[in-house]
Formats: sequence, structure tokens, C-alpha cells
Amino acid sequence: MARNTVTYVVSGECCFLAMMGCCFALEPSWVAVRQGLSYYGNYVPTGIPFVIGFGSSIALTGLGLARIRPRGATAQRFRIAVLAVLALMAWVPLTPYKLDLVFDWLHIGVATVLFCSGLAFGGWLVLRLDDRPTRCLYAIESGAGVAILTAELGIHDYMIPSELAFQLAAFGLIVHGTRRLVPPSSRAAQAQSNG
Repeated sequence: MARNTVTYVVSGECCFLAMMGCCFALEPSWVAVRQGLSYYGNYVPTGIPFVIGFGSSIALTGLGLARIRPRGATAQRFRIAVLAVLALMAWVPLTPYKLDLVFDWLHIGVATVLFCSGLAFGGWLVLRLDDRPTRCLYAIESGAGVAILTAELGIHDYMIPSELAFQLAAFGLIVHGTRRLVPPSSRAAQAQSNG
């Protein structure tokens, strides 16, 4: 069965969203909504789907990116940038912040670098692609980034919705960038080689 790059990326995002839904179904919690998705990584019943969801999302997105055969510097940089963000994502489930103060600070540091990297990647993509969908997705991602920061500062109680908006916008940027940067002939060759 032929699978292309975008299919892997979309499958990775579906795993991430399924993980969010599973964690919330296992332990619906207003505390989690206020503290963020990482709340679920601190407890065994929700920690298992949390780790599996992150791992599956990272692995599938990485597999999709491995299928890109860059034909230019921008496509190569795109691939490296997304892989760097995925590497940062891997640290989120590895730093359950309730263990102790060191893990708490590590988690805050990892999450801060991850969100800043996501914003930097989106800004770079806006400059490279310079089209309406990229600008729109980046505006949503930036607004969600501000919402995450204000939730962290205690200005509002909606950390998970803010994280979800950020995640979906970042995912949209990756899919759109993949479609724009992988030439159609390369996509067709990928489909034939897998069919």
C-alpha cells in the first residue's frame, strides 16, 4: 500500500490527538486543563498513553520526514528544523515535573525551548514560503503561544486548549511545508516505490 510523506505526518498527529483524548478520558481533570497536557505524564494510568502517544507521534512524523529527498537548501533546512523540534518533543515525557524540583525545572526548560523553537520554525517557514496559509497558521500558532504564556503566568485557566491550538497550527505548518517543499515528481516517485 502506497504511503506518502504527508500520510506519516498526519498519522503522527492523529496519535498525538488520540493520546490527548485518551488521557482526558482516563482522568478528566480541571487541574489538567489549567496545568497543561504534561500533567498526565506524572501518573502511571495516564502516563502510559502519554508516553506512547508522544513516541508514536514523534516516530511517525520522523518516518515521514525521512522520506523527503531534499532537492534544495530550503527543503533540507525544513527537514532538519522539524527533526530538531521532534527531538525536543521527546524530552517532554522524559521529564515528569512532579518527581522533584530538578525535574520540574528541567520540564519547564524543555517546554520553553520546545515552544520557542516551534515559533521560530513557523517564522522561518513564513519567510521561506511567503503564502497566505503559512501566514495564517503562524498567526494562530503565535496567538496560541501567547495564550500558553498567559496561562503559565496564571492570567487564565486554559493551558490545554492553548497547547492544542499551538499543536494543531504547528502540525498544519509541517504538513503545508511538506506539500510545498517536496516536489510533485518526488511524491509520485515515493508512491511508486512503495506501491
